[in-house]
Amino acid sequence: MVYAALAKLKKNSVSTTLSAGINDSITTIPVADTAVFHDADSVLIKKGIVIGYDDSVESASEEITITAATTVSGPGNLTGVTRGVKADGTDGIAKAWSSGTNIAVMFSTGIYDQICDNIAAHESGKEPTLTKGNLTASTPVALDNTRQVIGGAAVVSLVNDAAAAVTEIDTGALAASDTKIPTSLAVQTYVNTVGQAWAAWTPTLAWGTATPTGITTKARWTQIGRIVFYSTSIYATDSNGCTSLTITSPKAGVATGMYPPADGQEQYGVGLATRHDPLAYYDPSLDKIYFNDFAAGTDEQPIYIAVSGSYEVS
Repeated sequence: MVYAALAKLKKNSVSTTLSAGINDSITTIPVADTAVFHDADSVLIKKGIVIGYDDSVESASEEITITAATTVSGPGNLTGVTRGVKADGTDGIAKAWSSGTNIAVMFSTGIYDQICDNIAAHESGKEPTLTKGNLTASTPVALDNTRQVIGGAAVVSLVNDAAAAVTEIDTGALAASDTKIPTSLAVQTYVNTVGQAWAAWTPTLAWGTATPTGITTKARWTQIGRIVFYSTSIYATDSNGCTSLTITSPKAGVATGMYPPADGQEQYGVGLATRHDPLAYYDPSLDKIYFNDFAAGTDEQPIYIAVSGSYEVS
């Protein structure tokens, strides 16, 4: 059922008259003034038109509907007429009418039915009321981009397109099959905006000149969207006079033509008393973390190195 706009009926049902007599089957009706059948916006009023409504000429009135009028005002014809609308037995049936019979737009059964139809159309188009809790239905619930489900622990299956992309809602409670996204709304890239927990990784260390002894490494990383964040610390009981260091990354980055900088820290010498903050960066072409100005460690003394940063992945 579709909503249909109601015409703006004129006050007190302004009337006119038939300008010629008609039989019970004619579908073009001549009237003295077609302005009666146009509202304040000059929109044609097509329903609720009653012939002989005052019962002054004939014994019973007749309701009609029209599709057009040949003029906006003055003498003209009502065309595309349906006769005897809403007749009840012999009351209101199509019949012959003489010239001069009154005709007007009135609050008739046709207008009343149109109002009822519009109310029904409005009610059928209302959004469903959803309350917090589990949403269940005997048939799948079809949603589109104008509807939202707010709150609750509802599981909603969108089945507008059986071939649609499938994505998993990261709540820990839903499986990938619980949510189907229509093709028009398909998720192109899944982004975990909360981020996964930090995970450990074991980087490969490449030293220059000499390799320290007694090495202890701690390294962690996480990914949020397309950005990897990493942090690592390295301690050796004896630097053996090492002069450089490169570190493999936890996940291959994307070549963007940029070399994302990192924060580096280095302590070495007796009691780790000497501190240096070397410049560090990630090289996506080699998938390694480098130091620009690594300070040489003191032989037979400990060394501590820390670096943290981020870079983009595909």
